[in-house]
Amino acid sequence: MLIWVQRKKETRMSLGTVLVLEDSRVQAQLISRMLSNLDWSSVLSFDHKMVFSQLKTLHVDLMLLDVYVEDGNTLSRLPEIRALAPDVPIAIMTGGGAGGYALNQTLNAARRAEADPAEACAGRRRLPCGPQAGDHGPG
Repeated sequence: MLIWVQRKKETRMSLGTVLVLEDSRVQAQLISRMLSNLDWSSVLSFDHKMVFSQLKTLHVDLMLLDVYVEDGNTLSRLPEIRALAPDVPIAIMTGGGAGGYALNQTLNAARRAEADPAEACAGRRRLPCGPQAGDHGPG
């Protein structure tokens, strides 16, 4: 027997808009759903050209950028991205196994873009991670 349960859809205000750069459409959709569950709206970009176009026309509160996309390395494009959105915090993600290398490259790119990584995050809202107040896990 198959039983359908439809939950009442709540209307909640978005915490802000996240521009997501991810060249895998499946991954981008998963990230978008996760952000939506955390009350963030998202704008998906699949290459750097889309990022540049969207930053010229949209207001975003956070950028979540994949390092390795098909049209190039995002770390080398950070100065261009920063020029279009100088005050928007940037979170870098990578699926590459060389996490330490990616972190080092990110810090070097931030220095080249004349942004202090510590100052860039100071006083900014952060995406909640881990258990939240009132969250007691399954059961």
